[in-house]
Amino acid sequence: ALFSLVISQRLAQPIINLKEVAERVSAGDLNSRALVESQDEIGQLAETFNMMTSRLQETLGGLEERVAERTAELEESAQQLKKRADQFEAVSVLTHAITSSQEMKILLPKITELVSQYFDFYHTGLFLLDGSRKFAVLSAASSEGGKRMLARKHRLPVGEVGIVGYVTATGNPRIALDTEADSDYFDNPDMPETRSEMALPLRAGGIIIGALDVQSTEPNAFSEDDVEVLTILADAVSVAIESARLYEETQRLLKDAQGVSSEFTQEAWQNFAKSRKLIGYEISGASINALDKPVKNNGSTKSIPIKLRNQVIGHININLPENQSWDPNDLEITEALAERVGVAIESATLLEDSQRRATRESMIGDISAKLNASTEIEQLMQVAVGELREALGASEVTLKINPEN
Repeated sequence: ALFSLVISQRLAQPIINLKEVAERVSAGDLNSRALVESQDEIGQLAETFNMMTSRLQETLGGLEERVAERTAELEESAQQLKKRADQFEAVSVLTHAITSSQEMKILLPKITELVSQYFDFYHTGLFLLDGSRKFAVLSAASSEGGKRMLARKHRLPVGEVGIVGYVTATGNPRIALDTEADSDYFDNPDMPETRSEMALPLRAGGIIIGALDVQSTEPNAFSEDDVEVLTILADAVSVAIESARLYEETQRLLKDAQGVSSEFTQEAWQNFAKSRKLIGYEISGASINALDKPVKNNGSTKSIPIKLRNQVIGHININLPENQSWDPNDLEITEALAERVGVAIESATLLEDSQRRATRESMIGDISAKLNASTEIEQLMQVAVGELREALGASEVTLKINPEN
């Protein structure tokens, strides 16, 4: 019995060892291996178990590697999505900021500064085509080198020099991922740190008006996604520039029109006053009298200008009693009255002019009708001189026909 017990224990030991290894493997220790002590069925089972454990270890290792790769891809994709979201948010903020400016001298520098700030560019330049459309002229820049270029009025021939020249000629975006290897890159001594560059066309009404040029100190800094985002920004910049141009042109035309209108108003009023021999009127007590000469103001006289389209055409002079001072409300009332007087004078002048024109046109129409009713030259001439004498109140009207004609 003792011999049988010893033999059974020795025979059962490999199975016990295999069981212990299986327990360690199931607990997560994939490096555990069963000891192969014989080539019988138990030894073959141990070898098979070891092979299964090795394959399981390889499979799990491959899965972990693929999970790590997929996790890295997801993280990179998340970073790209965040970058795109940040870029679109920056475009939105920039669009709102630049559209609030209407003067070119304020708008253009503001564009370059904000683009460099929000997108962290080494340099942002804004080129506009000149009147001949042969040169792209640098009109604003954010970097110190760009400002030196502005000072010397830097410009590039369209279609000949650099990436900006290419973009303004073709209307297509252009990227130089490595400026040292790109043949189209213009090696600018004022931009020594540039390693990559991108230029985008600016359009207004389908016509190229310039280019937005951005540069980075990092090689391969731009991608096709950046082109898409910055193209949206370039379109917004184009709209802002064209709006500012139209605004300035409108302001210039309005200023010219106001100048012409003021001159015309002043001249028309002077002619009106001369034709009426009008100086003014004075009320003293209960009587209103016409003035035959201008009144000289003394120290106690308050003079309120009468304006017609921002042109002073007269004054209201008021003398208060010695014991009475000017009240602010009274002054406001007087100024408002002077403004209404100017409007009323303009309305009356326009009405009188319209009536005069209507009377003239009616008179011309009547005379023309009578002339058309005449069929003989002598009768027509007699009607003409008679009607003219009556219309003009002339003492004599003579009508002569040159016999040579």
